[in-house]
Amino acid sequence: MSSMRLIWLAATTLMLAACATAPVKGASLPLDASSKAAEFEFAKQTLQGLQKRSIDQNREYCGYLGLETDGSLWASQATPGEEGSCWSKRPPKRIKVTASYHTHAAYSAAYDS
Repeated sequence: MSSMRLIWLAATTLMLAACATAPVKGASLPLDASSKAAEFEFAKQTLQGLQKRSIDQNREYCGYLGLETDGSLWASQATPGEEGSCWSKRPPKRIKVTASYHTHAAYSAAYDS
């Protein structure tokens, strides 16, 4: 398994990227198709509607996806940022982070949007 993963979800004509971070040392994810499908659905449900809110409020949102120590899927609460940046608090140490994400705010000539 690669130490980096990308998850791309499309919402109408907008794209929301979930940029993967390297797993915590010793972390692993099951590779079977049902686990990948469950992980994708969890990410989709977590991120659904977040890009629209981001544009409506003209601010980025960011957070993490990962695994609890028992292997269950985990998502941080979305952290509101600024028009062109967002910084989430570090997740709890018990979480094995599998992805970080951020949205993009409304169009601005000041940013690559």
